[in-house]
Order: sequence, then C-alpha cells, then structure tokens
Amino acid sequence: MKMMKNKLFLFGCIVLMGVLGCEETTSINLSHGGKSGNSGQSGQSGQSGDGGQSGDGGQSGDGGQSGDGGQSGDGGQSGDGGQSGDGGQSGDGGQSGDGGQSGDGGQSGDGGQSGDGGQSGDGGQSGDKSDLPYDVVGGIASELEGVPCVEGERYCNLTDYVECQNNRYIIIEKCADNADKKMCFDGYGCSTCEPGTKFCKDDGNDIYQCSADGSTATFVKSCVSEACFDGECEIWGCPEDAQFIYLVDSSYHLIKFNPGDKSGNYFTVLHTLNCSTTGATPFSMAVDRDAKAWVLYNDSTLYKVDINTNKCETITKFNTNGSGLSTFGMGFSLDEIGGSQDSLFIADINKTGSFGRIDTNSMLHTPLGKFPSYYAQTPELTGTGLAKLYSFAPGQDRQYIEEIDKTTGKVIKSYPLPGAGGYINAWAFAHWGGKFFAFYTVEGNNSVYRYTIETNKFELFVDHTPYRVVGAGVSTCAPVEIN
Repeated sequence: MKMMKNKLFLFGCIVLMGVLGCEETTSINLSHGGKSGNSGQSGQSGQSGDGGQSGDGGQSGDGGQSGDGGQSGDGGQSGDGGQSGDGGQSGDGGQSGDGGQSGDGGQSGDGGQSGDGGQSGDGGQSGDKSDLPYDVVGGIASELEGVPCVEGERYCNLTDYVECQNNRYIIIEKCADNADKKMCFDGYGCSTCEPGTKFCKDDGNDIYQCSADGSTATFVKSCVSEACFDGECEIWGCPEDAQFIYLVDSSYHLIKFNPGDKSGNYFTVLHTLNCSTTGATPFSMAVDRDAKAWVLYNDSTLYKVDINTNKCETITKFNTNGSGLSTFGMGFSLDEIGGSQDSLFIADINKTGSFGRIDTNSMLHTPLGKFPSYYAQTPELTGTGLAKLYSFAPGQDRQYIEEIDKTTGKVIKSYPLPGAGGYINAWAFAHWGGKFFAFYTVEGNNSVYRYTIETNKFELFVDHTPYRVVGAGVSTCAPVEIN
C-alpha cells in the first residue's frame, strides 16, 4: 500500500506539473489534500487539505460539497465568518482552522498524533485515526493489524489479553510480564490458573482448585498410586477408596490410614463396626480391590464390610479343608503384575502354624508351608500390586519382615529388624507406596513404625496413637511406589 501511494503521487505530479505544480517531497501522503497530509485530519481547507477531502474545493474541488465556502474550505462550515471562521470547524488548519484544535497538524500540531500525517507522522495510517480515544496500555497488537474485530471484544492472543478498540486490537494486559499471573484465559485475562477449574499442580500428583477469579488455588487432594490428569486422579480399574490402608482396632473402629497425607492427619475414623451380636471382637482384616474390608472376629466369623456404608455381610461358605482353621492374619496379593485378579493369603495362628491361600469364591483353604521356627510371634500378611506377598513377625528382641513364596510358603528374602523392646499385645501390618507400616501396642503404647527396604531403615512414624490396632488391610490397588 505504501508503494502504491507513492506511485500515485509521482504519477499525479507528472500529469499535473504544468497546470497545478507539485510540491517536492519524499512523503507518501497527498500533502495539502486527502485524509492525512500536513494537516492531519483536515488540512488547510475543508475536511482534509486545501480543498476538503481531495482538493481546493471541499470534498471534490472548488465547487464540491463545500468548496471555499463549503463544509470546510477557508471558511469552515460557514465561510470565513462561519461557525468558526479561519479557526472554524476546519478552516485553513484542519479541524479547527490555522489555530484549530491543534494547528496545522490535526489534533496535535504539525504531526497529528505523532507527526505531519496523522497517527504516525507524514506517513500516518490515514489521518482520521490520528485521534485514538483510549489509553494504549500495552500497545497495539501489531500482528493482528487488519484483522476484523467487534468493538469491545476481548480474547487471549497467546499471553497477551487484547481488546478491540476503534477497529484495532489493543493489548490491555501482558501476562508474560506478570510474575503472579502469567497465563491468559478468555473472559478473565491474566490469571494464576483457569478460574473455577481443578488442575494437577506442577504436573505432579496433587490436585488444586482454582478460585472463581483465577487469583488463587487451594489444595484439594493427592492422587495416590494413579497419575493426576486434567484435575482428576486416573484410577486403573479401582475405586478411589481402594487406595488406602484400613485398620480395625479393639474398640471396633474402622479407620482409614493415609500415610501420604501432607497435613499429618493420617487417621480418619469411618465407622464403628456392628457386625457381631455375640460380643466377639475383631481379630484381623484384609481389603480387596472393590474396597471391601474382610474382617475376621475372634469367634472365627468372617465378615465382608462395605467401607462406605458399614454394612456387614457374613461369609457363610467357609471350608477349612480339614485343617481346623479358626483365626489367622491375612492379606490380598495380585496374581500377576498388570492383572486385575488377586488372591487372599493367610497366616494360620492357632492350629497349623502355616501360610495358606483361600479361594474367595469357594472359600476353600489350601495350606502352603510352615512358618520359620525363629518367629517369636505368628505373622501378619500384606500383599502388593506387584504380585508379592510379605509377612511381619513381631518380637520383643527380634522382628522380621520377609518376602514369601506364594506357591510354597517359603521365605524368599528376610529383613531382620530390631526388637520392639517390650511385651507386644496387638499388631498389624501393611505395605503402601514402597514402604511397610507396622502397627503395634507395646506395653500399653500404640505406635506406628515405617520400614524402607532400600535403606534398611526402621523408624518411628507415629507415636502414642489412640488406637490399639488389631488388624490392617490394604488392597492391591494401593500404590507400590511413591516418589
């Protein structure tokens, strides 16, 4: 366009040189005539230049719509003595004569808004846009120049929030320059996060909720073993309730234990069990992939408890296969890595002194092998989503966590631990996130210990809890590793 205007000017000079003459210039404006020129919005005469829009005489020559005495001309709207004479609405000097609104240069002197020719000097955009009735906060969105827009329309152009003002997009916020609000969202502008939505913070496993105005975000929860995606925990074939350790204590409390709670509120009492009407007390427990707690009472009655409703279902089909099985520790282990089926393993305490497996469909018990003779107490069991089975045998002088072969009951690997240092009268055991958690009561003190295989570190995790834990269960949906 700039080249075309220049060519038109040169052509006009050649044709009209002998008649009117041309002013020598390097400008691309139509000087003294047209919508820009030295006179910005108007010029020496009329709406623009000596002759209004395009010549001595108003809109179209001396006798046009205005001429010397037309709408503008020397005398503005009403001749030399019109509405404002030489200094009228236009006159010699644009919108308001030689001394009009701002002199030879339209709204702001010789250079209009920024030079002789309207918005940008002699070669301004067009003179009539030299008057921009707004504050340019971040400047004109130059890459959107010429893109049609609707007055007042706002949207995000990458990290710039732009608004349509006077037929061009103006940057009203530059989010990239805002240390606290670097992201741009349509309808909101620069924000910390997308208003009203949930998101995974720093691509980790923590879910946060963004405020209604996008200024702040608050912690909602952490995904446990599954990944956080688009503000939700992706659970692979498991309900979310199956992600935690569950405990039962001697006061019939069913408790959720979340060792990954960032606030340190690890224990949440869910219900008071009411399965038995005979006065029997809970003895041990396990949790399946449907988040059902299998709770064994000391009268050898096994119940399946809905963790959410506290409803108890009595397991009536129970075949001991002649073993005299009565009370036992237990835990589920995944049958194969990546699978969705698991099996219930038990450690028979009173009769056989062996590891075994129970088919949860037929409830048939199959013995696997004897406990090691060095166990001071009979063990509790826990399984993992990596298809492994572990036992924990507590003791006053020596304790053991051991990986158990699920087909023979033999010890695959042993991890000897320091003794409890006192008489143990209740204990339970569970694996979660690559760590082992031992719950026991030693001489009246209820404690939780944590063991990490990689570092061989056995440490106190929580001391003096109000819960005398007699059973712990964790499903194979629970995390196998937490970074």
